[in-house]
Amino acid sequence: MVHKSSRFWGSEHGAYNELEGFYAGIEAVNRDASIDLVALDQTKIRLSRKGQYPPVRGTFAMIEGTYPLIYTHGFTPYFDTYLGVHVPEPWTILEKHGDSGFRELATEVLALTKMNVNNASFSDGVPITLAFSRMVSDVLKHVGPEMPVRAEYKFYM
Repeated sequence: MVHKSSRFWGSEHGAYNELEGFYAGIEAVNRDASIDLVALDQTKIRLSRKGQYPPVRGTFAMIEGTYPLIYTHGFTPYFDTYLGVHVPEPWTILEKHGDSGFRELATEVLALTKMNVNNASFSDGVPITLAFSRMVSDVLKHVGPEMPVRAEYKFYM
């Protein structure tokens, strides 16, 4: 599984075809691998429900059969409240390539919001796949041209 916060570049970008590169790389390592290449983004579309709280965390909705919404923040029945301070913004799957359907991908996105072991939050609402890459990019912004870039995970924890 690969999560991105931007769309995938395809054949329209000539030599910079990300999709072809991902598929070729995965096939070179494991021809039998299940593949999910997913572009995620938060959307300004909101759902509402009766009562004073936003939709339940984990709510999944399909708009016109092609536009999925996934609430990774929202009312949490266990706590009988909404733990956020702002109206939650659901995630949407902008683009998907691979084996899984929208509902399965939404379930994985929701699960990945609870996997950040670097904080004590119940759920920060952002899948760890995107949250960690954002943290790494924040670190790499401070690397000058004369500094070596280290690939080991421990340098970004």
